[in-house]
Amino acid sequence: MKKNRLFIVLSASFLLLLGAGLIYQQIITSPPLAEYRFFAMDTLCLLKVDKNHADILPQMENEIRRMEKKYSRYRDDSLIRELNMSGSVEDETLAMLLRSYFKESEIIRRYFRPEMGVLMDLWDFPGGGKIPKRQTLRQALDVLSREHVQVRGNTVSLAQGLSLDLGGLFKGWMLDRLMEMAFKRGVRYAVINLGGDVALFSKRPRLWKIGVRNPRGDGVSTWIEKKDSLLFVVTSGDYERFFMKENTRYHHILSPLTGYPARDVQSVTVIDSSGLRADILSTAYFAGAQEKEAFFEAEDPRTSILMIYQDGQRTMWNLEEEKNERGFIFYSSSP
Repeated sequence: MKKNRLFIVLSASFLLLLGAGLIYQQIITSPPLAEYRFFAMDTLCLLKVDKNHADILPQMENEIRRMEKKYSRYRDDSLIRELNMSGSVEDETLAMLLRSYFKESEIIRRYFRPEMGVLMDLWDFPGGGKIPKRQTLRQALDVLSREHVQVRGNTVSLAQGLSLDLGGLFKGWMLDRLMEMAFKRGVRYAVINLGGDVALFSKRPRLWKIGVRNPRGDGVSTWIEKKDSLLFVVTSGDYERFFMKENTRYHHILSPLTGYPARDVQSVTVIDSSGLRADILSTAYFAGAQEKEAFFEAEDPRTSILMIYQDGQRTMWNLEEEKNERGFIFYSSSP
């Protein structure tokens, strides 16, 4: 195999787990890649670019930290905390981000609601998790069923009882921002991994082999092959943040219709040309998996989706099931 080809291989002896759902060995390129890792957004971030552009890596970290400081709901001095306390802020970037979310189909917006932060607080996953009282959940759901986040011009507004949480938006959005930085600098190769939300870029189209984590064990469950120059891959899984009680798994991907963790699937992997959209879709498809047919009717034919159900069965969109010479099932997608 020529070493100037960029590829990701699934090798039993060199597998690396990179965050929520993606597993791959390493990237072999010419020139070699510079690597940079740090902890931010409550996760491990791993950035790789061709060595000729290694100086961009600290700049990418600075951009992540700058945006996290401004848009994390867990910081007392953030814009999101101000919005959740006062009910209104003016910010062009936040307004633009939410407008991108509003462009999604009605069914996507039904199952992913960025203003459902109050529900997340009730479950207290950062504190180890707890099961809220039914009456408290019903009160939060009542407000959520009647009110939505509002954007007028650059002003973002919330009704009383709502709380904005950019989880399901922020890391995918940051992938887009970091890749824009890379393009402007002329980066030739890049792998941006923000805790499992991943951007893969090669100046020339390459065949990428993307491993999907086994939701209930070690190693890979399967992999997806796709040839392209730029891919954004996001997996939402019930194995990331959860607690167990009476042999029941309570995870952090909540249904905005019930207030409880979604139960139909173990993981959803989305490959898209936008990090933001991949992030939104992986969460929405997870929460609304029972309506997958309605989702697929409105879906972009260029998007690829793999859903792994609780019984291990799989459903896919814009993917073809294949077998390798050992009989192992994997999936492929055309550009």
